[in-house]
Amino acid sequence: VLYRLTADARAALENKLMTQNLTYQWKSPQFRRMHREARLDGFAEGLEKGLERGREEGIEKGIEKGIEKGIEKGIEKGIEKGIEAGIEKGRDEGLARSISLILQARGLAVSSTIARRIARTRDAEQLAELVRRAAVVDRASSLFPRSPRRR
Repeated sequence: VLYRLTADARAALENKLMTQNLTYQWKSPQFRRMHREARLDGFAEGLEKGLERGREEGIEKGIEKGIEKGIEKGIEKGIEKGIEAGIEKGRDEGLARSISLILQARGLAVSSTIARRIARTRDAEQLAELVRRAAVVDRASSLFPRSPRRR
């Protein structure tokens, strides 16, 4: 019967049959179950892709934040260490200068060798001891204890 119809009529009839068939299929429990499963599969796939993308973005952002915090902490630590080193150096230089001034104020001659030894001393306790000794020694050369001579 279909071959005798015009092309337009045949298309309309096929369309109607297809629509009726789909309507029937839509009403069937099997089709509804398959449709629900397909939607759930799509949802599960979307959820999985979303979680994966979220994980990737989270890791990326976590790495960025970690790097930023690491740089900040590194800069802070560097500044702290620089300040500490500056304070120590200033203290050491001040103590060394004090030793020379004490010796000069007491009228004791400070040779270039003794001045260099004082300037090279970096230990705060040693410098403090040298300040105490500078106040009581008879000669600047007595400031540093002599090491025992080898025979």
